[in-house]
Amino acid sequence: MGRWCQLTLAFLVCASGLAAQARSSTLRILQVTPAEIAPGTQVTLKISGEDFAPSAYVSFSIPGLRVLSTRRLSATELEATVRAGALAKPGQTQLFVSNPDGASAAKAFTILSSASVPAATVPATSVPPPSTRGPLAGEVRSPSAGAPTISKVRPAQVAPGQQLKIKVSGKNFAKGARIAFSNPSILVNATQFVKPSELSASLQVAPNASTGPGSLFVINPDGTEAEVPFTVSAGSSASTHGAPSVVSERFKVLNLGDAVSFLQTGGKTTGVLIVSGNKLEYDEGAKKVFAVNSNQIQEIAPNQFFGLNTGTFHIILTSGKTYNFIAASLIPSDTQAMVNALQKALRLRSP
Repeated sequence: MGRWCQLTLAFLVCASGLAAQARSSTLRILQVTPAEIAPGTQVTLKISGEDFAPSAYVSFSIPGLRVLSTRRLSATELEATVRAGALAKPGQTQLFVSNPDGASAAKAFTILSSASVPAATVPATSVPPPSTRGPLAGEVRSPSAGAPTISKVRPAQVAPGQQLKIKVSGKNFAKGARIAFSNPSILVNATQFVKPSELSASLQVAPNASTGPGSLFVINPDGTEAEVPFTVSAGSSASTHGAPSVVSERFKVLNLGDAVSFLQTGGKTTGVLIVSGNKLEYDEGAKKVFAVNSNQIQEIAPNQFFGLNTGTFHIILTSGKTYNFIAASLIPSDTQAMVNALQKALRLRSP
């Protein structure tokens, strides 16, 4: 009993410290310069803030603003090159900065009306010459013979924390076409052109992604685009229009091992829990720590101390092995969401 109290108390102290650390390292956008763009122009934005991680990226809530590149100068400064379609609708929108772990922050951004922009304020170098500049995203709104169309997306929805590949069917997809989403928590790792009627894309959905309806866009290199509904659902697996699906999800975690020794050494190992169908595996880099079927799992549950959730969780295998984890974001709510998703995906009962 004394050992259990020592262990669970250590978990409480650990979770409290990690939660405080997470709160003190919140991603924030402090300033965007300039905070506006005129339709048909290209600008380089300076974005200052806090806790910009390596591989942080910039996105917008509308496809009419295209981010050509994002460059991280430091943990407090990003540089992004952005182009606005000539027919981009004037008004307020949102600029997002997202870290690879799923954390994101938003800042208001304005698309100016052409009439409100003095000619002198638009650098001549910001707009490519007409002979070399093709239409931008958002310029073509009415269907044309060469515009892409989307007939089917498989799956047509995803869940927070998923990493998966989707297939988009349609016609008039050009080489170099890309897939984009209105939800900034969906990161497209790569778009592959299969044939003019098919694209595929590898996606990573942030564990704390906002759920609800949104849009998927296919954008050809000439700027023509197509849009269909796409949902981030609260469930753990994506729908495939009634077809059987294999759940493929990845959860980035910290392996706490023995909580007491973790507190003493301050060490922690980053790994990935992978669910595929009814199988669960845990990898640390190239090392596979375990790979089991759901019937080899005795329990996945939060670690609690006298009814208080410590913000960590354990996986107990039928072999007797026990592993203790916390979400890599160090946010207790992410850990609980991870436990819920693992239990549901592997069809395990809550203890």
